[in-house]
Amino acid sequence: MLKNQEVMVDKRPLIILLHGAGASNQSAFLEYTRGCFESLGYPVRPYDFGYMQEAQATGKRRPPPKVEKLVEELRGLLSGSLNKSQPCVLVGKSMGGRVATMLAATDCPASVQAVAVLGYPFIGNGKNKQPRTGHFEDIKVPVLIEQGTRDGFGKPEDVGAMELPKDGISINWLPSGDHDFKPLRSSGFDQQQLIAKAVNHIDEWLNG
Repeated sequence: MLKNQEVMVDKRPLIILLHGAGASNQSAFLEYTRGCFESLGYPVRPYDFGYMQEAQATGKRRPPPKVEKLVEELRGLLSGSLNKSQPCVLVGKSMGGRVATMLAATDCPASVQAVAVLGYPFIGNGKNKQPRTGHFEDIKVPVLIEQGTRDGFGKPEDVGAMELPKDGISINWLPSGDHDFKPLRSSGFDQQQLIAKAVNHIDEWLNG
């Protein structure tokens, strides 16, 4: 699935972990996600966007800026402090995944090998139900979306009604998971099990 499949033979790519709109990389969800990747041998760099860093410094919650600004912030990270020769995979929770896919649809840095999303916000909440997939046709790297079947931002019936590209974007449905991969008790799974399933599937996809 990667541009340079041979890269995976000797060294796993750097995972850049991007948070969702309301919770940082210190959330229990992303802390556990990070641990799952590290247990598989991946180096992980969590990145909190500037607005989240400011919220943590001041103790005051802040809404995210326009998504286009976050795309440019991520581009700056990839072209600045990171080793440009080191292949990386962008893994984003919800908003972070949307930002990563939007970056991959523009002038995507060569170091980005793939994008994985943990719960993509296919549609907005409240009255804003417009699909957030208009840029999918322009994405230049492979994308894998791990999506709960009960995700209010995109259930199977919602996504099935959308015209998505036939190539380049894959969706793996997690049984009974909501937007935070919390399943119903009757499913026989718990949240951590679904997170682990998602990470293991991303690992198989990257190496397959």
